Amino acid sequence: MIEVKIDIQTPPEQLRQLAMEQGYDIRSPIAQHPNTPPDVLIIFEALNPQTPPEQLCQLAQHQGLEIRSIAAQNPSTPLDVLPYLANDREAEVRYAVAVNRHTPSSVLGELANDRAWIVRFGVAQNPNTCGEVLARLAIDGDRDRDAVLNINPFSSQLISFLPHKIISEMRKCAVDYIPGKNAERASVQYAVAANPNTSADTLAELVGSWDVSCRTAVAAHPNTRSNLLARLADDKDEKVREAVAGNQNTPSEILVKLAADKTCLVCQVALLFNPSAPFESLCQLYKEGATELSLRNPNTPIEVFMELSAHQDPKNRSAVALSPYAPIEILAKLADDPDAFVRADVASNPKTTSHVLDRLSDDKHHPSRINSLQNPNIAVNTLVRLSTDKDPVVRYWVAKNFKTPIDVLAKLIFDESDSVCDAARSNLGQDFYCKIPNKKRDEMRLFY
Repeated sequence: MIEVKIDIQTPPEQLRQLAMEQGYDIRSPIAQHPNTPPDVLIIFEALNPQTPPEQLCQLAQHQGLEIRSIAAQNPSTPLDVLPYLANDREAEVRYAVAVNRHTPSSVLGELANDRAWIVRFGVAQNPNTCGEVLARLAIDGDRDRDAVLNINPFSSQLISFLPHKIISEMRKCAVDYIPGKNAERASVQYAVAANPNTSADTLAELVGSWDVSCRTAVAAHPNTRSNLLARLADDKDEKVREAVAGNQNTPSEILVKLAADKTCLVCQVALLFNPSAPFESLCQLYKEGATELSLRNPNTPIEVFMELSAHQDPKNRSAVALSPYAPIEILAKLADDPDAFVRADVASNPKTTSHVLDRLSDDKHHPSRINSLQNPNIAVNTLVRLSTDKDPVVRYWVAKNFKTPIDVLAKLIFDESDSVCDAARSNLGQDFYCKIPNKKRDEMRLFY
C-alpha cells in the first residue's frame, strides 16, 4: 500500500492506484476527491447502497464486466433488474446475482440450472436458496467442477482491475474458490451442506460425499440426523470426527466413544466445548490431563472444580478462577488464594459477586484492584469509596466506570491527576457539559 497523504493536489493516476490498493471504500476520501477519475467514481457508485435505483439500473447495463458484477451484488439494486442480470452473458455477473441475498427465490431456482459451475456454486451459498433447489444442487451441482478448477473462473480483466477486497466481498465464502486457496472446499456439495436451509433428507444424501469438507459440514449441521452423526463418527478423516464431537445434537453414547478416540485429539478438544457432552466423558478427559479445557464446558462436574481449586499448581487454580462456569463459592475461596495472579483472575471473572469484588478492590496486588474495578459486578458503593483512593490509577478506573454516580464524577473532574480528570469528563459526556450554565462552568473550571 502506498503511504501518501491525500490532498487537493493529488493527481488522478495516484488516486486510481490508491483506490486499487486500499479498496473501494465508499467512505474513503478518494470517493469525494475532485481529481478522482470518472471510471473509478463509477465503481464507487456501483458499490454504494445509497446510489439511486435508477442509477443502478443504468450501471446494470454498463459495458464493463466489473461494473455489472458489482451492481449485481449491490443490495439496493432493484429486484426487477436482477432477473435481467441473471441472464448476462458473463458468468461473473450471474454469479454476483446468485450470491446476492436480495435475489428472488425464483431467479435462484433458474440459476441453479446455469451452465457455469461457479454460478451454481453461488446459488448453493445463498442463505435464501430454498431446500428444494439445494436438494437438486446436491445431486448434479458439481458437474464440470474439476475442469473449471484448472482455470481461473473469473476473467483476467476482472482480476486485474479489482482489488482483492472487492473480489472477496463479491464472492463471500467463495473466496476459497480462488485457485491456490483451499480449492478442495470449492464444491457445490460443500456449499449445500453448509447452507442453513438444507434439509435432513438432503444432508443424508451428502453423508457419503467424496468431498471431505462436505462431510465435515454435514457433521456440523444442526439438521443432521443422529444416525448419520453416528456414521460420521467413524469417518476416516479427523476433521469430520471433530465436527461430530462439536455438534450439540450428537447422541451422548457417540460423544463417549469420541472421547476415547486416541487418534484424534481434536475430537477431544471439540468435545470439551460441546455443552451436550456427558458427565462421564468430561470426567474421563479430565483424568487424562485436559484440565484447563475441561473447565470451559458448562457440564463439567463440580468435583473437578473443587479438586483443581485446591491443586498445588497455581496455573490450575487460575484456570478455575477464569472459568465462566466456576461455582461462585469456589471463586470466593480463591479470592483469598496466596497467589496474587489467581486473585487477579478471580477479580476479572464476570461471575464473581460484588461482595468478593469489594474485598479484592483493597487487595495488596495492584492487578486485583484494577480488575475488580473493571468487573461489571462491581458495586456502586465500592466505586464511591474508591473515588478518594490515594492511588491515581484506581481513581482513573473509577472515573471510567459507567456505574460511577454523576456526583462522584463531577468531583473527579477536579482531581489532581489529569488522566482522572479526562476520564471523568469523557464519562459524563458532552451533553452533560452543555447543560451547565457558563457561569457555573467557569466555577467548576471546566475547559473545552
